[in-house]
Amino acid sequence: MILRQGSIDWPGGAGTISVTGVAPVLVDASLQVTTDVGGIGRVAIRRSWAGQDTTELAAAAQERRTDATTHAHTVNQRRILRERTGGLLTTLAESISAAASAGIGDAEAWRVQLGQIHERLLARSEAESDAVDVAAELAESLAQIAAAMESASAKWRLSARIEVALDAPAGPVQLSLRYLVPAALWRPSYRASLSGDQVTFTAQATLWQRTGEDWPVVPVTLSTARPATGATLPPLHSDHLRLRDKTSAERKTITAHTWDQSIQKASLSEEEGLPGVDDGGESRTLTVARPLAVPSTGRPHRADIAEETVSAVVRWRCIPEQSALVFREVTLSNPLPLPLLAGPVTLITDGGTCGIGEIPFAAPGESFPLSFGSEDDVTVRYHREAHVEERFALADHRWLNQRVELMSTRDAPLQIELILRIPVSELKQVEIILDRKARTSEGMSGPDEQGFVRWTVNLPAGGVASRVVSFRIERASNVALPDFW
Repeated sequence: MILRQGSIDWPGGAGTISVTGVAPVLVDASLQVTTDVGGIGRVAIRRSWAGQDTTELAAAAQERRTDATTHAHTVNQRRILRERTGGLLTTLAESISAAASAGIGDAEAWRVQLGQIHERLLARSEAESDAVDVAAELAESLAQIAAAMESASAKWRLSARIEVALDAPAGPVQLSLRYLVPAALWRPSYRASLSGDQVTFTAQATLWQRTGEDWPVVPVTLSTARPATGATLPPLHSDHLRLRDKTSAERKTITAHTWDQSIQKASLSEEEGLPGVDDGGESRTLTVARPLAVPSTGRPHRADIAEETVSAVVRWRCIPEQSALVFREVTLSNPLPLPLLAGPVTLITDGGTCGIGEIPFAAPGESFPLSFGSEDDVTVRYHREAHVEERFALADHRWLNQRVELMSTRDAPLQIELILRIPVSELKQVEIILDRKARTSEGMSGPDEQGFVRWTVNLPAGGVASRVVSFRIERASNVALPDFW
């Protein structure tokens, strides 16, 4: 939405106000014109094309094309004459060679004939070269004219003006124009700079527009509303349930399955990331901190919205099942008095950029994590293994183990939160049993409802630490469970 406002010293009576430089792509039906004195009559939008006349350039280009075609024919003819003369010289040289071998012929006559043909060949070669040079000059001239025509065509510009018929008494008149334009977009972005346990968090907006109307240094308000999109309910998909009687084999046996379950997040958007803006399902408005100039070039312009420095919880984490790295995770609460829209965040630490991450939609005060790179001086090794415990006169126990080794080449100790995962059963006939006494490392907390277990590992400088979690699956005799380990 574009808002233009201005004051006019109206002489009084009926007349027309012309506002130039408006976006030629404006939506006509969205135009709203108001004054503080009324008296508005007919409102019209006038569009016109303006640019350089290329008629003379087109005529010159046609002339050069004709000349180029003519000279191309000339070059071909002179090439044929030069080749024929060269062939004649070759034939004469062969004849002279044969006669000289036989001891017949006149050497002086041969010299004269060779000289004449050679001079003719030189003349025809020079004529061909001159014709080639002229053809090259014509081609270069034609290319210059074509470039000039393309440049002139690019300078053609569609312009628009708004004409407002006004009948008002003499005096100052406040005129306001509002209209919608396409080809103007913005997206949220952020910058997080870490120094110790302090994070300077900056909310930014990246804007670009190609409306044909340059925006000088003006106040900018950003909105997540989509005026061109009507309100629609979230899509509902059919979920068909079918019932059937179990077979006799199914009544006797329960077939269990294993799978990885992602934690779902509620959202009305079916898209992830760009090009949409995730505003949490409610239209938001944000105000850019300072007036901004955005020319109609289609190039991005970045503007700061708000900035705060807050304390954060900094810790080193390792989740070897997902990545064999120890990474620095910073958890902070949204320090701004406005919600953070989902978008990319540039991560800065130690004076340099360490990567680009993403943040979800976060309300004021809501916590969210950011990852500021990994610790390259710590090596992580992750192993999975099975161990069978034989029991006399009883069924053997099969223990499933996860082992993690952390090796440091740092010259300082490091505290790491190590996270592993064990299965979670949804069936009462299947039970996950931890071996907390013999095999599982001490100091473990958990498992939680998602099956995560944690240790706080104090890794010494240049040292090694290992942790193991061991569990087995106890199931009823009528449960069939495939081997997933």
